[in-house]
Amino acid sequence: MSFIELSGTEGLYGEVKLQGSKNSVLPILAASIVNKGITVLHNCPRISDVSNTISILKDIGCHTKWNNDSLIIDATEINSDEINEEYAKQMRSSVIFA
Repeated sequence: MSFIELSGTEGLYGEVKLQGSKNSVLPILAASIVNKGITVLHNCPRISDVSNTISILKDIGCHTKWNNDSLIIDATEINSDEINEEYAKQMRSSVIFA
C-alpha cells in the first residue's frame, strides 16, 4: 500500500470532496420507490449507471431533478410496476428493482 509522508512544522489544511459511491447509490435509488414520497440523495455521482437508473425511475412514474450534486426523487406518482426491457438490458444492476 502506498502512502504520502509529510514533514515540516506547518499544519496541513484543506478540503477534499469525495464523489458518492456507485455501489451504494444504485440500491438506494431503487429503494426510493418504496418511500412513496420525496427522497434526496446528496453527493450523488453523475455516471451512466445512475442516468440509466433515473430513466427506469422516470419510466415507472417518478419525477427526478438534479440540484447541483444532489438528486431529488419524487415517487408519489408511481404508475407502473414493470421495467422496460430496453432499460433493463442496459445495466446488470437493474435486477435490484425486483
